[in-house]
Formats: sequence, structure tokens, C-alpha cells
Amino acid sequence: MNPGFVVDTVIIDPDLNILSRVKISQKLASSTESEKLIISPNPAQNGVVKLTVLNPADNQYLVKIISSTGVVLERINISSNGTDFLRTLSLQKYPNGIFLIQVSNSKAQLLLRKIIR
Repeated sequence: MNPGFVVDTVIIDPDLNILSRVKISQKLASSTESEKLIISPNPAQNGVVKLTVLNPADNQYLVKIISSTGVVLERINISSNGTDFLRTLSLQKYPNGIFLIQVSNSKAQLLLRKIIR
């Protein structure tokens, strides 16, 4: 990653315990893999993109296809039985351009991604 500048000095205060005094990490038995959302390919091929949800944390998802002007073009409700799922989204009925795909569950917005058709 190139932040666009060069860091020439880093000062760490040892009393702040930024990392840890023990310097070890441990995965807790109760921790689970976090939910992951993938939308691909971008740009869309033949007006189609695939939405993949890994480790879903909810049973219901709302997918919105939004135009570059902010108009919600389509709302799609997706049900999950708690396992990973894949859903194909078609943008074929819309003109070429830039769209936003917003994915949310009952808890919060999970993803807002720009897609090119």
C-alpha cells in the first residue's frame, strides 16, 4: 500500500500498551469467523454479478441495486439457512453505467459497493 508520503519517524509510548505486554495472541474457543460478502466480477460480465455471503450471521438479507443518481432500482430479499450462499444479480435490464449494490441484514448495512455495468 502506498499512502502517498514517507514516514520518517515513529514514536511508541510503552506505557500505552498498544500491542500487549505479553506479546502473544490466542484464538478464543468461542470466537467464530466473521461474515464476509463478495461481489464479483467488477465490471459485470454480460450484465451479471455474483453475490456470495460466507459465514452468514443472519437469516434475512436485503440487496438494493441503486443507480448513480441514488434511485433504488431493485430490492431483492434473500433468505439464508445459516450456510454460505451464492446469488446471481442481473443488471441486464439497466443501461451501461455505474451502480451501487447495498447489502444489509436485520442488524446493519454490511456492504456498499460500486459496480460497473
